[in-house]
Amino acid sequence: MRTRILLTSTARLAAAQLNAGAPGNARSNAFNGSQLCNRAFADANATGLVSFNPDVGTTNSPISWAGTAYQPYNATGNQNITELSLWFSPGNSNFSNNYELGYDACYMWLNQFTLNTFERGQNDTGACLQALDETCVNDFLDLTNQYAVELTGNPTSGPDSNLTSTSLPTVCSDLAQMLTENFPASCKGFFNDSLPISVTGGPPALGGALTGSQSLVNESICTINGSYSLMWSQYGAATLENYYYANYFVAPLVTAFMPIADYARPITLASAKSFMTCIRNNRLNPGSEAIPPAPSPTPIDTSAGSSNSASNTTGPATSSPASGSSSGGGLSGGAIAGTVIGVIAALALLAGAAFFFNRKRKRSGAEDVDASNGRESKGLVEAPHNASISEMDAASPAAQEMSSSKGWHAAELPGQEGQPGGSRNPAELAGHSKQ
Repeated sequence: MRTRILLTSTARLAAAQLNAGAPGNARSNAFNGSQLCNRAFADANATGLVSFNPDVGTTNSPISWAGTAYQPYNATGNQNITELSLWFSPGNSNFSNNYELGYDACYMWLNQFTLNTFERGQNDTGACLQALDETCVNDFLDLTNQYAVELTGNPTSGPDSNLTSTSLPTVCSDLAQMLTENFPASCKGFFNDSLPISVTGGPPALGGALTGSQSLVNESICTINGSYSLMWSQYGAATLENYYYANYFVAPLVTAFMPIADYARPITLASAKSFMTCIRNNRLNPGSEAIPPAPSPTPIDTSAGSSNSASNTTGPATSSPASGSSSGGGLSGGAIAGTVIGVIAALALLAGAAFFFNRKRKRSGAEDVDASNGRESKGLVEAPHNASISEMDAASPAAQEMSSSKGWHAAELPGQEGQPGGSRNPAELAGHSKQ
């Protein structure tokens, strides 16, 4: 009987899908924004957080990326779904005023991990050093810094400039496309080469402008915990396999800070600085269904494709893509989701097998995520501008001291755990009974 239950359940797990997605600045036809809009992290089933201090421009306080996994209990209609969402908080900084900040910023998503990389990422502490490795992370961030300066470092002057106050979304998309076309060889072993390896940098895919007049932070339709703006939500049926999916998923993101993408910029950065973060919803809120341990990853040898510099790529990019190009390639949210489902469904399948063989085993929520490490461009260049450039005020507050040896810190998720009406059990998978 146990074998039959396992086979039936794993067949269902193989069909796991969160097959609809939408950016946080647009309502989809099927769903009217996140179900966690204007609520608290404690209302989710599971959460993840990566917080770090970029220490660029006038920003010397932490910013944060957060993830939520949510499956309502006894919900009806369109609310009877599983939801995986991404949120961003600029902390105390006003990301709509890039002139005041002294920089612009984009975020990008790396698509897509192999199954083994997802398994490696289950214990990632936030900087992607467990999901990937240090060589890959450094190569990717060095390349990001190089291309960010290429795109923003030398604007032409006048109203017909290649960089104006509305250029940042295009810069983000072009940066993602350049990274896609010159993906570091040291990273390729961690990504699924049976599908096109890609980096996305703007709607309708994940990624886009974080600062300025077209900031996705300001365009977001709602917040959670009062200050975290919705950046993306992925939806699927309220099944046990999708509940696993939302908890096992590891989101690799790059946050890139660069000179202001506007020829009329005042004081601005003279270089670029990027951070890679891997977010997993590794902290279960009270009352939520426990998640069985994921399978152990297979050890891999990355030495063949490793490099100590960003030069080990598929080829140098000496010019930016044509104006208006987009790394999203015209894919809809559903199409973007489709490229991810196969890998995560396989992970859910393996996790489901572990669940049925270890159904009596209880597991508490995993430890909080540590913050990620940044990578600054090595060669500083002066960013052209129309006003005189000046050093940052030496009297400005110093960056906050962080607790870890690398200068970053793990942040506790705000919320009110254990409060009535908080986290909920996921909906029961049809035909599934607990023993």
